[in-house]
Amino acid sequence: MKLRSKRFLLINLIFLLLVVSHYLKLTQVFEQALIKGLLPIERLSANVSNFVFNTGEIISSIKDLRQLNLDLKTENQKLKAELNRLKEVEVDNKYLRQQLDFISISGFKTYEARVIGYNLDNIGQSFLIDLGQTDDPVIGQAVVDSNGFLVGVIESIFPKSARVLLITDRASLVSVRLQTSRADGLISGDYGLEVILSQVPDTEKVETGDKIITAGLSEEMPGGILIGEVEEVWQQTGDLFQSAKIKTYADFNGLERVFVVKFQ
Repeated sequence: MKLRSKRFLLINLIFLLLVVSHYLKLTQVFEQALIKGLLPIERLSANVSNFVFNTGEIISSIKDLRQLNLDLKTENQKLKAELNRLKEVEVDNKYLRQQLDFISISGFKTYEARVIGYNLDNIGQSFLIDLGQTDDPVIGQAVVDSNGFLVGVIESIFPKSARVLLITDRASLVSVRLQTSRADGLISGDYGLEVILSQVPDTEKVETGDKIITAGLSEEMPGGILIGEVEEVWQQTGDLFQSAKIKTYADFNGLERVFVVKFQ
């Protein structure tokens, strides 16, 4: 107990001396030295504290930026999908306008079909459309592109589709008429390379640039559908008929939608 009392008195005495010395400015030099010595530690502590705070802010900002980036990516995908949808709507409107123009000019009634498959080789030139037996297509009906140019004829019909034989196919045979002279003939394909006009009597006048239209000699295909024009004429000596190479107006590459001319 005595030892503890002595320690307590000693501590109080030291504390009292320090207080008196401070007021008498006897420890001013020591205090200034101590403050100067502790100043770097204080600054370091402040810097560490600021660094920790700023690091937390940076981490929080990174998280916010990541979330913002994800949100922007999601929004970008939505905008891309919407842009694609609008482009398809624009394409739909384009085909609809072309169909209406064709109907108003030609007077033909048509119904739209999508091309769902191709067979373009040296053996056959055909494609499939998404009209089947329930849509009541008829074998022999004309199929035109969006500009109203003849591309082929319905060859066969399945439950959910139909095959269209292109006029460039060798097996294709369509009755046609020269628009100027009104002479009749036949066109057929040449292995997908070109379309040939044949069976035109040698007494008829056939000239380069003459327009070729369907003759309308069958109930399935009306007359007046534009096909192309005469590009080159030839006739063998002694032949009773003359032939010609036809420049077709339809673009057979990249057909997406076509129109079937309705049976009258």
